[in-house]
Amino acid sequence: MAKFKFDLSQLSSGILVPVFVLVIGFIAYFAVTPIVKKVKADRRVLADKTAGAEIRGSQFLSVKNLISQLEEKKPQLADVETAVPAAPEIPELLANLDQLARQSGLVIANLDISSGEAAASGVGSARKAAAPVSADLGTIRLELTMEGVYANLKAFLFNAEQNLRVMDIDMLDFGEINEKTGSQEYLVSMRTYYQKN
Repeated sequence: MAKFKFDLSQLSSGILVPVFVLVIGFIAYFAVTPIVKKVKADRRVLADKTAGAEIRGSQFLSVKNLISQLEEKKPQLADVETAVPAAPEIPELLANLDQLARQSGLVIANLDISSGEAAASGVGSARKAAAPVSADLGTIRLELTMEGVYANLKAFLFNAEQNLRVMDIDMLDFGEINEKTGSQEYLVSMRTYYQKN
């Protein structure tokens, strides 16, 4: 019978090398896997941030485009500012009314100005104020007594309608005709508006 001889070289090449390879593989797997996962997570975060930066960049370009469009339309917005100014601008309103009356051939004999709020509370004009158009708009009530002929009144109403500042005529009252001059007295009650800040 043959004697069994223990050979360490066979054992090392047959068992130890594969065990050594498996141990190295496990160590590599458990050491590298968290690093790979972290790299993948960092890539996702980078992709999200890049997408967010692109969105912000497109939003910035959109805002820049809106600003350039606003700059182009500023002259048109000036007309809106004149139609419904940012403040009551009473001196400009008086000059405007005087110009409208002179263009129309009428003479303003009397003028009563009050705010819509004062008229509603009974201060100033005795006439009741209409309901406010908007909470953002203030109202100025005007009562004009003018003298002239009927054709001049028609011209005044036409000019007031064509005027850039918005004016609503609430009431028109005719007085008696003066036999000597042929003129007539007219009472015009109107409103104009301004933006409340």
